[in-house]
Amino acid sequence: MNKVLIIIPAYNEKKSIGGVVMGVKNTLPEADILVVNDGSTDGTSGEARQAGAMVLDLPCNMGLGVALQSGFIFAHKRDYRFVVRMDGDGQHRPSELKALLAPIERGDSDMVVGSRFLGKDVIPSAEGHTECRPTAARRAGIRFFSAFLSLLLGKTITDPTYGFQAMNRKAVSFFAREYPPDYPELEARLLAQKAGLNITEIPSRMLQRTGGVSSIDFFNSIYIVIEALTSTIVGMFRKVEN
Repeated sequence: MNKVLIIIPAYNEKKSIGGVVMGVKNTLPEADILVVNDGSTDGTSGEARQAGAMVLDLPCNMGLGVALQSGFIFAHKRDYRFVVRMDGDGQHRPSELKALLAPIERGDSDMVVGSRFLGKDVIPSAEGHTECRPTAARRAGIRFFSAFLSLLLGKTITDPTYGFQAMNRKAVSFFAREYPPDYPELEARLLAQKAGLNITEIPSRMLQRTGGVSSIDFFNSIYIVIEALTSTIVGMFRKVEN
């Protein structure tokens, strides 16, 4: 059985994806790396392959949820014991991978989620990048989602939109079947809790992007908020299989 797979969804991340792959290789040389190229038009796929990652090329830009579920199906079919999902923009710290995986490997959790609102770590200068603190508006949005999801689940959730996560085969098998396609973070967390997965949050610190720009601006952020809330409310009434 294969042990660890790192899933990196990427859309037009040519400037950063090579560095992300190499950072993972330097930290966890034993792990396999799968870049799910979500219809990029800028050479992301070639850069990822050149850096040594496996690449799954989607035929067009299908969105984060579809890209991630494609990675989970890949991991499930190939019997990986542990999976980590991280972004392709260089904002997640490869040096945190072992801490993220530790509770999974010990059997303490089914899923471990990084949180930018736990702990008071300072990013070492050796990382080569500076810490990225969410803007006041984005922090307010995250805290709103945190309160909303905490209320639904009856459990404190500090950072429901952060995409740095590790999971075991049970969680991977579930997400291979059930992962939501659009703006999935909130609904995925809700569905995982409903499915009885044991979820733990640990402190994490986000770095500045190493290239490219975020696709989220003021106007589509409003749409994302509405879409995420709607899909989460719908998810409350979805039946899930454990």
